[in-house]
Amino acid sequence: MLKDNAFILPLGMVLGGVTTWSIKMIQKLQEVDTPAILIKHSEPNYERQIPLPSTVKSTSCLGKPAYQARTEDIISYLPTYHSVLPATFIPNWSADTYATCALLNLTQSQDMRVIGFAHTDEDDYYEWLQYYESIIHAFVAVSLDIEAKLKLILPHRVNDIYVRPCAVDVPIELVEKSQTGSPICLMYAGRITNKQKRIYDLLNLIQKLEKAEVDYFFRIVGDGGEKDWLNEQLQSLPNNAQRRVKLENTVPPEQIANLWKESDVCILVSEYEGTSISMLEAMAQGCVPVTTNVSGTAAVIKNGVNGFTVPVGDIEAMSQIIKELADNRESIKEISREAYQTVKTYFSFEDYIPWFQELISTVWEKPPLQWNNERSVFLKKADEPVRKRSLLERLRKLKKLIYTP
Repeated sequence: MLKDNAFILPLGMVLGGVTTWSIKMIQKLQEVDTPAILIKHSEPNYERQIPLPSTVKSTSCLGKPAYQARTEDIISYLPTYHSVLPATFIPNWSADTYATCALLNLTQSQDMRVIGFAHTDEDDYYEWLQYYESIIHAFVAVSLDIEAKLKLILPHRVNDIYVRPCAVDVPIELVEKSQTGSPICLMYAGRITNKQKRIYDLLNLIQKLEKAEVDYFFRIVGDGGEKDWLNEQLQSLPNNAQRRVKLENTVPPEQIANLWKESDVCILVSEYEGTSISMLEAMAQGCVPVTTNVSGTAAVIKNGVNGFTVPVGDIEAMSQIIKELADNRESIKEISREAYQTVKTYFSFEDYIPWFQELISTVWEKPPLQWNNERSVFLKKADEPVRKRSLLERLRKLKKLIYTP
């Protein structure tokens, strides 16, 4: 029987690098006749959704989003997860998606494998992967920094830890950048949130560019919990700055390449990342990355060659780099070509998909892993204590619905 590959989105079709990567992975796997499916959990009401391409096979997991879900919610996810068996599960990011896999594993370990991706250098990822490691056949770190930390917390699993940044689409040819005499075009694309993304630093950057009298145009594309706040802050800027900045809604993943193609510089001011998919997408279109020096950037960016990095929060240094690029437009063309070549050589799907297919084969060659039924499958559910007997009783009630051959 063919085995599916299930990419799980804990918050459904909410904008984010993991969402766009999961969609692309399914499309690319389908192109090479490898089964793949998207498990979409419900979206929170406060987030704008991006459309799902009609070519992507998917199934919806009804109920609450898989983020801080309660025990009953996690149990209710089981029928959807069970429906794709046999399968390799990629839970992506959420204790709740891992908990559902652990719960399913209690009775279906023979028909499932789990690959744990550490998409971001964030404590939550390490906590999830450490807690659920007994059902995870392989761990994928998207940067060398993350790989080192995983090996530190899981020394007995070093042979199961792989390092591979996510891949992006790369055009066959690069469209040359930057027209002398026009404003330098900057762009940020991603979630509009102060946690991790430090959106407030975009405001600091705008103020410093104004002070330095840089001729620029800044597109901010995305959605998130702080978007209304950001819009209010932008409205309070001087009129000249307001004319130079455009806050735009989320666009479908297939349209983002055109926006990067029209831009000169990719801006990233994050507190932490994995290896930023947005940065790689921008570089694939020849954008010069000007980013904070966080996980993944050091292995990708060579300062002054294919981009620039600055310490987190050093917006003064970032503004100076942008000013120098604006004053020397020929340098943008040179760095743009290097950025494009870097991604084409190391981060294209052409090499990534065969590697992923080999990884799938490897995990299925290994024996099944089994969750210890004496251990709670729920990580930190202190708000809802559950007795083991009560949980087993509820599972028995669901058994006919879920596990009937």
